[in-house]
Amino acid sequence: MPRFGNLFGGGSASSTTANSVASSRHPSTTSLSHPQLSELENLESALAATVHILNDDLATAELRLKEHDSPFHKLGLATMSFMKAVLSFENEAMKEASERLGDAAGSAGTEFAKAQKMGARGGFFESEIYERGTQYSLSQAEAWILGAVVGILNFSTVGVRISFCLLPFFG
Repeated sequence: MPRFGNLFGGGSASSTTANSVASSRHPSTTSLSHPQLSELENLESALAATVHILNDDLATAELRLKEHDSPFHKLGLATMSFMKAVLSFENEAMKEASERLGDAAGSAGTEFAKAQKMGARGGFFESEIYERGTQYSLSQAEAWILGAVVGILNFSTVGVRISFCLLPFFG
C-alpha cells in the first residue's frame, strides 16, 4: 500500500530517480552558488514537512518548517497556525494565525517581485506555460484567502474586507 512519505520523496529508489530527473529538467534551480536552498529544494523541503502534519506529528513538522525562511516554509507554518485557530477558536491562536498568514503573504509577494525582475539569472524557475513567479503569487493568494477565513471566524470585518479586497488586484 502506498504511503504519503513515498509521494514526497520518502527515500525509495524510485524517489531518488525522480529527484535526479527533476534536477536535470530544472538546471537553473540546482546550479546556484549561494548557500541558500534553491527554489525547487525549498518547495520539496516544505512539502516533505507536510507529511508530518498528515501523520499528526505537528511538533516535527513545525521544526522542519522553521529550518528555512522561504515563502513555502512560511506558508506551511501559517497553514498550521490556521488549522490550530480553526480547531480551537481561541483569540490568541487566531491572532498568531493572522500574523503568520500576513508574513507568508508578504514574503511571497517579495519573492514574486524578485522573480519578475530577475528571472532565471536570479535562480528562479522559468516555465514555458506560466509567468515567472506564479508559484509565489499562488502562495500569496492562499495566504490571503486563509487570512480572510480567520477574519470571518474572529468576527473581524476589517480583516475580511482587506483580505478579500486584495484578491481582485492579484496578478
